[in-house]
Amino acid sequence: MSPKETKAPGAGLDEVFSAGAARTHQGARRPAVASRMAKLTGLAVIAGAVVAAGLFPAAAVGIAATGVIHNEWENQPNSVPAPSLPGRTKLLTVDGKKVAEVFSTNRVPVSADQQGPWIRKAVVAVEDARFYSHSGVDPIGTMRALVATGGGDSVQGGSTITQQYAKNLRLTQAAIEAGGEATAETRDALTERSWKRKVAEAHLATVIEKSTSKEDILTGYLNVGYFGSGAYGIQAAARRYYSTDATKLTLSQAATLAGVLQSPVSLDPRLNPERTLVRRAQVLNAMAAQGMVTAAEAAQAQAEPITLALSLPEQGCQVAGRDWGMVCDGALRELKAADWLGPEATNLLRAGGLTVQLSVDPKTQKDVAAAAKDVIPADNRVANAITLVEPGTGYVKGMASNRAFGEGKGATEIPLAMAKKFSPASTFKLFTLVAALEDGIPLSTTLPGGSEYTSDKFDNPNGGYHNAEGLSASDVSISRATEMSINTAYVQLEERVGIPAVADTAKRLGITSIGKPGTSSYPGKKEGTFALGVRDVSVTDMAGAYAAIAAHGRWCPPTLVKSVTLPNGQVITNPVADRCRQAVDPAVADTAASVLQGVIDNGTGRPAALPGRPAAGKTGTGEDNGSAWFAGFTPQVAAAVWTGDPRSPRYTLHGVMGYETVYGSTLPADLWKAGMLSYLEDKPVRQLPGVDPAYLLAPGRPVDNQVIMIDIRGQSVDDADPTLRSRGLVVEVAADPNAGGAWVRSGTVVAQSPAPGARLAPGSTVKLTVRG
Repeated sequence: MSPKETKAPGAGLDEVFSAGAARTHQGARRPAVASRMAKLTGLAVIAGAVVAAGLFPAAAVGIAATGVIHNEWENQPNSVPAPSLPGRTKLLTVDGKKVAEVFSTNRVPVSADQQGPWIRKAVVAVEDARFYSHSGVDPIGTMRALVATGGGDSVQGGSTITQQYAKNLRLTQAAIEAGGEATAETRDALTERSWKRKVAEAHLATVIEKSTSKEDILTGYLNVGYFGSGAYGIQAAARRYYSTDATKLTLSQAATLAGVLQSPVSLDPRLNPERTLVRRAQVLNAMAAQGMVTAAEAAQAQAEPITLALSLPEQGCQVAGRDWGMVCDGALRELKAADWLGPEATNLLRAGGLTVQLSVDPKTQKDVAAAAKDVIPADNRVANAITLVEPGTGYVKGMASNRAFGEGKGATEIPLAMAKKFSPASTFKLFTLVAALEDGIPLSTTLPGGSEYTSDKFDNPNGGYHNAEGLSASDVSISRATEMSINTAYVQLEERVGIPAVADTAKRLGITSIGKPGTSSYPGKKEGTFALGVRDVSVTDMAGAYAAIAAHGRWCPPTLVKSVTLPNGQVITNPVADRCRQAVDPAVADTAASVLQGVIDNGTGRPAALPGRPAAGKTGTGEDNGSAWFAGFTPQVAAAVWTGDPRSPRYTLHGVMGYETVYGSTLPADLWKAGMLSYLEDKPVRQLPGVDPAYLLAPGRPVDNQVIMIDIRGQSVDDADPTLRSRGLVVEVAADPNAGGAWVRSGTVVAQSPAPGARLAPGSTVKLTVRG
């Protein structure tokens, strides 16, 4: 169901009971007289019913009770909750194959022909023999219950199938609105023994009858009803008790389940087989009495013992298989945080019933999952993780680890590709490189480098700054320092651009673990190791950042979800394109891409080279060899790989898989290369962009006296303002309550002047328009 409601014309008591009378009495009366008599009969019957049930003072029967009930009836809404039942949320691949199912309620709504004939006949026979002749409220059944109750028999229910359906619809609506399970207070209010509830359910039943066919009412009732043992709806019940589909239920099995509906706990065939046997006989006798089966068929079915074939429904990401468990977990986490689903889908996400189409490429996923385990077996103490992201869309095309997602040996419940708990080492140098280009520092700038360096501006680690892998170079250009991953040179470059510029660049390119200035998640003013990747990030965030460089500086949030389909067939597409932004000037991004291509062509990344295909990337080796990374891209896909011991970087990467020491150019590069080749197998070869000449040293060009304007649209003004001021610019902010569209958050920059890429003199004014 959804907050939307199906409107239907109201039903008056005279219509309900005159309809019932018309189907049971021959002859005609004058219309006005018949209508008045029907209304009086209806009011009297309902008043008597609520009194007999102890829901209304006996002394009030008569004109007073009739008037009160009439007023309550007339005040009921003439609408029906739309029947979108909470069921199972399914995660599907792009080619429609099921990855996993998750649910809070074990229900599988099915159509009438998928319910099978026996259960439909059995339920009508035992619960509402006059179902096809009454108009939602059965006056004859109600009066029969009154007579039996008044004669001292046990209290008998006069509720029709439609009334019970109405009751269940109200409960289900409350469950959806509560995100899976209604609160105890709400359930008590909807199930309390009160005359007002009885009137509300009777009225809703008449409204349902006016807008819904009998067959659809019965189908809905069998989908919403509770059959005990956690099974809601006949399909879930058939699977739970008999491990079969509803269409395959035998007469004996269908009669058993039809009988359970009266009291799902006390008649649960698992718990009370003797009582279930008695109730099944009642169902079969009712079917025989109404000509639905012969007496012989009923006797044969009753002679069968209660034989169950119990099964528990499998659900959750741990049953998605080794290859898809982490993808499943990531998609659900993403949807829980999504602001684009709308209220109905958000409720159904928790309650169940959505169909989620994933972005992951099935072939690539299969290949990278196998490659992750081939590179490092699952039982090794060292783990790995890889994420592949499509540039320009943010769609995740593959995500895997050598560890299965779940419990047990060789498994982990930590989503290794999404956990923000691994320092990225020298793959983080990308952000210093971009910050330097944005600052107008030409690639040919010579940096002192060296095997050791002690900074006068930053705090120094013990022994100063050193290079990994024993590399060293002095008086190197920015390009060569990147290719050889010279730490000392990059700290010197960081001194020139400043730590805030590097942090700002990383944030713009999607590194979400960096917080606001002044917080513990923001680097300290003298944290020189920041540019060397000592702060924790996620593999997926790094893949997204490198994908942005491949997309000419356009960053899109990495996403595992392409669309969500509601039970009614409405498709909600993930508006990821609306959240993409030009995070870096295209010329800057393309120049950075060219420099990173040199890493694979001429530097530490040579082992990751893709045969016959240009690629760009960066190696990373963590402090004291606590982790190793490789991140890179072609124009069609980017990927990032982490390798390390999940317990802690204190468990170093020595003596792993035959390597004395694992560097980014070894096992991480192997996995990166396998993932890239799988995805690119059927893709054409595309060239990477070259260096923009503006970022090479040109004689006489005053690069040191200019500021290149960056794109800060889509950022919070709280982040953008200090970034621009740190570059020596003056900031003017204008608020516009209608800027950018309704989905844009307040305080977000939606326009800027000058445009990105403009070259400004220090002290120039930048005008920002924010939504607010």
